[in-house]
Order: sequence, then structure tokens, then C-alpha cells
Amino acid sequence: MSYDVPSIEPEQIIVGETVKWDVSLDDYPNDTWSLTYNFNHTTAANNFNANAVAYGNDYRVTLTSAQTAVLTAGDYDWYMRVTDGSEVYYVENEDGTHRTGLTTVYSNPQSASTTRTLSHYKTVLDRLKAAIEGQATASVLSYSVAGRSLEHYSAAELMDLRDRYQTLYNQELAKVRAQKGLSTYNKVQVRFTEPT
Repeated sequence: MSYDVPSIEPEQIIVGETVKWDVSLDDYPNDTWSLTYNFNHTTAANNFNANAVAYGNDYRVTLTSAQTAVLTAGDYDWYMRVTDGSEVYYVENEDGTHRTGLTTVYSNPQSASTTRTLSHYKTVLDRLKAAIEGQATASVLSYSVAGRSLEHYSAAELMDLRDRYQTLYNQELAKVRAQKGLSTYNKVQVRFTEPT
């Protein structure tokens, strides 16, 4: 069974897995420019880069299992940087905002020291809610979900995405509760008494 390389940045990475994706940049042909993804963690020491290689007319990014094995679990904001050897630019969307997004790294489930990190679904859900409520900052609105920045979604589309990620987050919470032997739903106890 062959692996279909996606044309979108990963939303999630599990420590120790191989990750690949392709990207097209018409304004920066790969015979002249080179592309690097900068992944920034809340702790700068955990930041890492992913270098792309030419793949036909596109770019291909590969993170080997050895590279992801040393990553620290958590959320990473990513940016795309291109250079031709003398000039350096951060890739922008059509509206001039930087093309950026969010990737969550999870601990390897086979590791005995695995600890649960903040859910990727919860993080995206919070940002969707902020956008819907008009409380999102410019940096939040520039985050990409399914290949589009939040500011390019209509209000109806944002609410659909919110409902989708709320469902995914609820499913994740239910799975965690089940693993702990807890009920995955709320029980309502009712006691009937004889009428007097």
C-alpha cells in the first residue's frame, strides 16, 4: 500500500513518526529558491526547522523518524521562509499576512513516560471561537485550518468548523475518560416516590 503525500502541512505529529508533505509556491520556483519551515514552540530551545527539497515543480518536506523522535510535545507555530541565497522572505498569503499555522506534537504512545499534552482540537477550537466572537488577534486570524487562514472563512464556515472541532474534541475527551475507566457520558439519577 503506497503512502499518499498530502499537499498540506501536518496538524499533528507523533514523536518518532515519519512526516511528509508537498507544497507549491508559484512565486518562488524551486530552481532559484529554497524553502524552510520554522516551527516555534513556547520554549525557544524546542524550536526546530524542516528543510524542503525540490520535487518536480513543487517542494517536498520530510521529517524522518529520527528527527521527530527528539521533538518535545506541545504546540508549534510554523512559518515558511524562502531564500535565493541573498534575499530572504517569509511567505505571505494574497492579503499580505504571513502564511502560518499550528502543528501539535504528541508524545509517542509506546513511550512509558508519555504524558498528555494540550489537545490540538482544543487549541484550534479556542481559536475558532475567538474568531467567531470577534476577539481574535491578527496572528490568530492568520492561522491556517485545512489549508486556509481563519480570516478567509465566512461566519457560517467558521461555525461549521467550530462544530466539527467541538465534536472531535468531545470524542477525544470521551476516549481519555474511557482509558481511565470513567463514564463517557453524564448520568442523571432519578428517584421516584409514591404519591402521598
